[in-house]
Amino acid sequence: TSIALFLVELSVCDYFFVTSRKSVVAIAAVINASEPGRFISFGSPHGAYQTLYQNDWHMHVEKLLLGIGYVTDWREISSARERLWSLYRQSSESALEQ
Repeated sequence: TSIALFLVELSVCDYFFVTSRKSVVAIAAVINASEPGRFISFGSPHGAYQTLYQNDWHMHVEKLLLGIGYVTDWREISSARERLWSLYRQSSESALEQ
């Protein structure tokens, strides 16, 4: 979606993402775009901490990533999601929606 692309573009301008894997930024942007207007962090039931899934979309993403053998650090993705939402809320794009 265009929101996911915009979130990825925002990440390029933020030093926070310098050491982030591109895949983490992409996953965070896609998940955030699937939940426009709100941010609720979540975790993997396989990780060190557990948080309930917010909808089936998150479960499908995790199954896909596990299926292709991608090692997922949900805490890293959750941090990226939070930072992307923060950047989005500060952007002029967010002001247009209000």
